[in-house]
Order: sequence, then structure tokens, then C-alpha cells
Amino acid sequence: MNSQGVVKMQVTTKRTYKETLFQWIWQQSEFNKTSLSTTCGKQLEIIDPGRLNHGAGPDFLGSKMIVDGLLWHGHVEVHRQSSEWNHHRHQMDPEYDNVILHVVYEHDAAGKVFRSDGSKPYTLNLKPYLSNPLNELVGIKQTSGIPCKGKLAFINQRAFEKQIAKVSKEYFDYKVQEILSEYSPEGTVSESWINALIVQVYKTLGIPLNRDQMRELAYLMISDPSSTNNPDSFIAYGINLAFGELNQQKKICWTESGMRPASRPKVRVKQALALHFHLITNPFDIYLKNPEESWNELLKSVQPEMLPGKTRLQMIKHTGYLPSIYLLGQLLQSTNLMDTSYNIWLSDPHKIPDEIQKPFRDAGFVIKGKTKTFGLAHQLKRYCNQRECYKCNLFKSAIRS
Repeated sequence: MNSQGVVKMQVTTKRTYKETLFQWIWQQSEFNKTSLSTTCGKQLEIIDPGRLNHGAGPDFLGSKMIVDGLLWHGHVEVHRQSSEWNHHRHQMDPEYDNVILHVVYEHDAAGKVFRSDGSKPYTLNLKPYLSNPLNELVGIKQTSGIPCKGKLAFINQRAFEKQIAKVSKEYFDYKVQEILSEYSPEGTVSESWINALIVQVYKTLGIPLNRDQMRELAYLMISDPSSTNNPDSFIAYGINLAFGELNQQKKICWTESGMRPASRPKVRVKQALALHFHLITNPFDIYLKNPEESWNELLKSVQPEMLPGKTRLQMIKHTGYLPSIYLLGQLLQSTNLMDTSYNIWLSDPHKIPDEIQKPFRDAGFVIKGKTKTFGLAHQLKRYCNQRECYKCNLFKSAIRS
């Protein structure tokens, strides 16, 4: 119940695994291949699972198998449940007439799967051939936490640390690509790079509710800046553009409700403008120094009262500045800039919100040292919440124990 007496209902949905997991199981043969039989009792031997099809049509092309002593060449379609064949209307699509095997985790449509010509593909029900750990994990339909929660009999801290090391680099690379997406090939390297970094700074200061609005303001300031000779006039122009008469033409719609005072747009815009001014007026060669030194020089050039708090500054450093220096190293072919920026990022203490750490702690993992990085957020958002477990070392450790 909130302060106005309104009861808020939290709606949760049960998450299940995507079809891609079962495609991976088939492709990697993560099941007992001895004594396989189809649902109609035919002996089955897999010679070649086929190649994964990334376009339209059946999931695997060019498969080869022996059914009751007869060699078959054709395609394979994979579903969680056999009834999905009809739900996806494959029975009306001639592209599926060359499917020789329908691979499913649950066979819930016995006798109801037909090709468009009226014939039936063979069906393999995978569930009886999976290991117990894999069946347990696939069968989970939870509403909170990470999928392997409660499965610590099959996973370990070392596998967790290995996975976080992997996704930490993925997260860093993801941020580099995010900054690169704002890089314009039309300008000089120095100009396009600094503008891409500026956009990232604005976006980071716009989190959580004004990220897009701050990006819009950043581009307006980049395309039509006020005088860069004086920080006060530069900031005054930006404030007018964001909230004053100029905004009546530009129509930036800010979100303010439900935000703490320190995160409100008028505060964050001033901070972004102050950093913006010094990013473009500082000599470019400072960015070619050790990234720790150039970061400290940037902060010293800004009036202390115009800087964000320590936590947000660290966020800008870790999700914007250091990845941007890495990108600059790529653009200038400087392995020194690339290696140094990433090593600083990796060794710097990362302040990870408790809501990110909690699901892993609840599952029994220890969050410390190199596991306490932004890679945790990447793991939770793009692996655990998306049920992309088959790409995860934890999952593989669990099902192969």
C-alpha cells in the first residue's frame, strides 16, 4: 500500500526456457544417444544433427540419421512441446515437408503432427534421455532469483568466478560498442570520439528515467553549442535549451516524479554541461595519457560543486570513460591505451547495487574480489533473466557434474 492508500498488486510471470536451449541440447548432443527411439517405437541413430539454420524454415538443415536401419537425409525441427508444431502452423508450410525428425522436450500432441502433404515426421522426445540435473534445471518455472538457485549440489564457486570473469569482459565490450554506436565516421577521430564520450556521459547521468532525454540534449549541444570560452555561458545556454525558452521549440520532455532531489533533471543537466565543457576544452592529448591520470585531470578541471556524487562519478568512469578510452585505443591502434583502460576498469572497486548482488547471494554464491564487478549486472540481465543458461559456465557445470 502506498502513501495514498492505494494497494499495488505485483504481477509476476513464470519464466521458462526458450527454444534456443533445446536447439543447443540437440546441436551439442547433451543427452544419452544410446538406445534412442522415436515416439512410435523406431530405433534411432543420429549420424549428423545438421547445421543450425539462422534464417526461415526448419531449425537444422542437412541432418543425417538412421531410423530402423534405413538412412535418412533431411531437416530437424526443435520445440519445447510437440504441440508447437501446429501452433507455429508448420502443418501448412511446404518448407517443413523435408523435416525427418521433430525433436521435443515434452511430447504432448501424440498423432497430431503432420506435414503439409499429410505425412508425419518422426518425433524424438528428449526428456527421458536428459541427465537428472539437466531435467531439473529445464523444469524450473520460478518467479524470482536465478535459475540455478537451490542447485548448489551441482555447481560451485569456482565455476561462478569463471563465469563472472567471462561476462565482465563481455560487459566492458558491450559498453565499448555502445559508445561506438554514437561515433560518427564523418568527423575527425578526435572530434567524433569526444562527442561519442560526451553522449555517454549525458546518458549515464540520465539514468534511470531520463536517459533518452539526456541523449537528445547532448546532441543538441554538440550540434549547436554556445561559446566554449566561458563555462558559465556554456552552462546557461544548455539550461535554456533544456528547460527555458529554447526548449519550447525543442520539446524535451523530462521525467521528474518519483525521483530523489539529487537525480532530478535540473541537477543532472548542470553536471552534464559542466563535464561536457571541460571534455571539449581540455587539450586532446590528455586523453592519450594513463587513463587514471586523464580522468583525475578532468575532475580537477571541473568546479567541485558542479560534479555528481562519488557513486555516479564512478558509474561514469566505469561505464563511459574507461570504455571510451579503450575505444580510442582501438581507433588509434594503441594497445597500451586499450590494455591500460581495461586493467584499470577490472581492478577498480565497482559499487554494485544490492538488488544485483542479492539473487546470487540467495543462491549461495560469495560476492567478493573480482566477482564484484558490473559483470554481475550483465550476468543477471542477459543470462539469468533471459534464461540464456546454455551459454553459461554455471549451467554447463551443473548439468555435467
